[in-house]
Amino acid sequence: MRLRAVAVFFALTAVLAPSLALSSPATAVDIGACGGKAYITAAGDDVVKVIDTQTNTNLADIPVGAFPEGIVIAPDGNTAYVGNGYGDTISVIDLASNAVSATWTGFDGPEYVALNLAGTKLYSTNSGTDSLGITDTLTGLSTFVPLGFNPFLVVANPTGTKAYVSGQNVIAVVDLLTEVVSTSITISGYPIGLGITSDGTKVYSANGTDNVVSAIDAVADSLITEIPVPNSPYWITISNDDSKVYVVEYDGDALDTISTVSDTVISTVATPETPYPYLSGMTADGAQLYVFGYYGEVAVLDPLTNVLTPTALDAGNQPYDFRTCPFATPPTPVTTSTTAATPVEPVAPAFAG
Repeated sequence: MRLRAVAVFFALTAVLAPSLALSSPATAVDIGACGGKAYITAAGDDVVKVIDTQTNTNLADIPVGAFPEGIVIAPDGNTAYVGNGYGDTISVIDLASNAVSATWTGFDGPEYVALNLAGTKLYSTNSGTDSLGITDTLTGLSTFVPLGFNPFLVVANPTGTKAYVSGQNVIAVVDLLTEVVSTSITISGYPIGLGITSDGTKVYSANGTDNVVSAIDAVADSLITEIPVPNSPYWITISNDDSKVYVVEYDGDALDTISTVSDTVISTVATPETPYPYLSGMTADGAQLYVFGYYGEVAVLDPLTNVLTPTALDAGNQPYDFRTCPFATPPTPVTTSTTAATPVEPVAPAFAG
């Protein structure tokens, strides 16, 4: 049986919480067929859910492969790619028709996915072979880079020269030109959330087992600092202007905001509307941050007021990832330094390397 990067706590006793969405700066607009929409992988339903981010309503379900986990949207806003962890495939979705246009095979437990800025290369973490898949999006042909550990998340820098892959106590840096691991950065604990600033200068990982967020210099590929965040920091979202990192505390029912300039926590908001929050993301106008709790609750944070408002969104069974459109006008990067009855408390997430 394939070893999962994380022993998924979604398969516990309760119905899972929906995913979370965010918004971006007023100067940025979303483009292509995905304009005004968000996409959530509902792994337990084998579908991608389409959400209207203006009305916070469900629009459609797109059937994909078995246990869809990561999703990423092409730069033109017209295509999405989904890693089907149990199906060993990548689904290619035409966002204009909300239908799968191609299914790529040859993978082994593809979990999370990322794209280069041109949209010509897709990167996928393959838990079955402990490798990073690199797929030509024109041909669907792939090569695989051995990592030496069970990978979970991946992000790529905007120039398409490096990818960062998370595993137990490590972030591997993959040289995308030579397709080899160029260096490994030791961090504390198991990194669940992973993000890179739009200028490609910093990477952040939320390490839930050790209650820290690691800040990494993505130029020197070295650890800058580890920021204390209590109560199982689980998922992170970097604001569209690169000024803030949002971190959900799974065991703390809270959302922390970290300044990317000082690499310190600058605010904490309680999230009683979404108990055990574990996922987040940002929409292209920067006006909303959606937070998803373990039992299915979805709330929207106004980043300006830090006020959280519940929604009636249905994120499906076991939502794993959330994406909105790319920016037509990328934001200017900030310069950074080097309900009813009380439910039974779920078991904390288990981690496997």
